[in-house]
Amino acid sequence: MSILSFMTSNTPSEPPAFVCRDKEATQDAIAEYGRAERRVQEINADINRQVAALSAPYEGELATLKQRKAALAGGIQAWCEDNKASILPKGRKTARFLTGEVAWRAGRKTVEVTGEEKGIIALFKKKRLKRFVEIKESIKKAAILQEPEKIQGIEGIAIRKGEEAFAIRPFDMAADQAA
Repeated sequence: MSILSFMTSNTPSEPPAFVCRDKEATQDAIAEYGRAERRVQEINADINRQVAALSAPYEGELATLKQRKAALAGGIQAWCEDNKASILPKGRKTARFLTGEVAWRAGRKTVEVTGEEKGIIALFKKKRLKRFVEIKESIKKAAILQEPEKIQGIEGIAIRKGEEAFAIRPFDMAADQAA
């Protein structure tokens, strides 16, 4: 049985392009839907096989080139790090060569909390640095779903029912052929 489903909202925005007139036509349409779904899967599998076959002859060369690039990058970086003062113009972060350039870029600054967070927060409060302390309150929606009767009469909050979804699950080929 196919698990892939066609899901739609309960209220379609456009009328369907295909309409089933009765139960038998609906059964036939589900069977055709299943055949189309399986054919899409076959085509995708065939495409994947062809891509694998096309790329197979190049896998060895690609692996060799990737290894060579990594080795070259390591050597280039090591030499440039050792000679950084002589190859960088004053105040610059990019060194130019006849065949290309290398650059050093500073990463983004980050804050790393290395001590106990509660202690640091207490210290911030003591030193009047509350602007560095985040206080976040939010509604526990999961808890409300467990006790929906407790929020009755509270304006501004409501529990909405889940939207109904439509799914088509055609049976496998053997079942299609038996029909």
